[in-house]
Amino acid sequence: MRCKTFLGVSLCESYDSVRLSGRFSELRDLREVDLRSPQTRCYKKGGRKIAGKVAKRKGNMKLKTLEQLYISGLRDLYSAENQLLKALPNMAKGASSPELKEAFEKHLEQTKGHVERLEEIFEQLGESPKGKTCRAMKRLIEEGSEILKEDGEDSDLDAGIIVAAQKIEHYEIVSYGSVRAFANLLNQEEPARLLQATLDEESETNEILNGLAESIVNPEAVSETELAAC
Repeated sequence: MRCKTFLGVSLCESYDSVRLSGRFSELRDLREVDLRSPQTRCYKKGGRKIAGKVAKRKGNMKLKTLEQLYISGLRDLYSAENQLLKALPNMAKGASSPELKEAFEKHLEQTKGHVERLEEIFEQLGESPKGKTCRAMKRLIEEGSEILKEDGEDSDLDAGIIVAAQKIEHYEIVSYGSVRAFANLLNQEEPARLLQATLDEESETNEILNGLAESIVNPEAVSETELAAC
């Protein structure tokens, strides 16, 4: 397991070493990343931890600076969600498992709603949602696109797609947790409610991907291994 620090949050990637060579035993770590696990609790509480640090530095941070961080984070997410709108159809098309295709199609509809919520928040703030490109999401999508171009067994590719998709979900969980915390500090009750609704859906998608990794990919891998041994 390898851990990194991002925005003050420890992100543990237990499946970075997953390759498309049939090493499916390593995918077992995916099922540990569920809503009850220390890792995902870490993601969901990431914004709260950041908010705590901000609160301690209130004497050194002007309210205007916090507002700028809040709006910048919202614009980053707006860019990320719009990039994901374009990427999800390709991920659904590249998936072999019907259940995985369905999960991506469902999340595509959810993502449209996420964009609408962000636009509603920007309208309330009197700010434009445009003006920033989320480079982190761009790179994560590029990584997933590289997997879609690979040749291999269907179950191998589905495994790689799941890993790429969960990396995206983890990034969004941390990002939404942070801006929701800023909204609470700024007494933005309605935006905080909207951001929490999206955060809940991102966490739900992550849990669905966990289940698919365990119920679809791992059994297929076992079956392929047994056939290869015959």
